[in-house]
Amino acid sequence: MPKIIIKPEGPGELKTLVKGALENEIKILTIGLKKTQENLQKLEERYKMDSSTFYERYSTGEIGDNIEYIRWAGEFETLKKLQRNLKELSEAKVC
Repeated sequence: MPKIIIKPEGPGELKTLVKGALENEIKILTIGLKKTQENLQKLEERYKMDSSTFYERYSTGEIGDNIEYIRWAGEFETLKKLQRNLKELSEAKVC
């Protein structure tokens, strides 16, 4: 588990502020993740293919590179990044 150790020099509320900032960022990431998942679901329904299969085929050049596919690939990459960031922040502990 990642730890964030805060040693304020004065009696301030720095630890509380950092915890609040982390909680806020987690909320933002969660909202972004939900929106990205909604966008991917629409594309999956439209093309009758799950995003993982699409991305693998897209990455190997098996399917074309029209603008919609480029957008879909970008959404899938965004999903993976948001998931990683959310996992890391959710596991972080402010000490």
